[in-house]
Amino acid sequence: MEEQTPEKELDSQVNVNPTKEVQSSQSKILVIGNIIILCAVVVLYVLYFFQQSKHPKDEKASIAAAYSKPGGLRIAFVNSDTIKVHYELVKELQKNLEGKYAQYDAEIAGKQKALEQKGKDLQQRYESKQLSMDDAQRMDEQLKAEGQKLYQLNQDYTSRMSDEEQRLNQVFVDSIHNFLKRYNSKFGFDYILGYSKGGGILLAKDTLDITSTVLDGLNKEFKDKKASSK
Repeated sequence: MEEQTPEKELDSQVNVNPTKEVQSSQSKILVIGNIIILCAVVVLYVLYFFQQSKHPKDEKASIAAAYSKPGGLRIAFVNSDTIKVHYELVKELQKNLEGKYAQYDAEIAGKQKALEQKGKDLQQRYESKQLSMDDAQRMDEQLKAEGQKLYQLNQDYTSRMSDEEQRLNQVFVDSIHNFLKRYNSKFGFDYILGYSKGGGILLAKDTLDITSTVLDGLNKEFKDKKASSK
């Protein structure tokens, strides 16, 4: 066996050391690369959920808009029952309507009570012989005429409230229709259906439900208009 000289021994060490340095450099590069990838994933994760929290309802509407076959109809639906319960305009319209009902009821009840009291007084005066039969009959006819007027007034108020209900319902329908026209300019649905329990639509996919985003938009516009009118 040939004896290894110091020069060959040195060459052997030189051949081994560069391999370790290369491996070490590669490990560092991999670690740095993994850190960069991890940072990028974290950034994308944060940005995604920031956008979700910033426009969560629009994202849901976008999903509904995309949930259709190529060339097919783009359809979404709004839960009418939910809108009627949580739409601030509806709450205000109902409050105004209930106020008028209470006003009319109080007026009719007051007149009815006064008329009943007149009837009791007439009966007592007649029984105590403070009135003749002719006078009692004449006053009784007057009370009947007042009762007929009160009945007509009650009918008039009932008709007024029916007209007011129709008017306020039209205000509600117009506000929904006008909002959806503006809203749909962004998403381009072919149909936005109204869903209510027991209504014509018996079943619908949740992915087509845009109630929450429509409700938020309606309430925002209502609050903005109310604030600007003050």
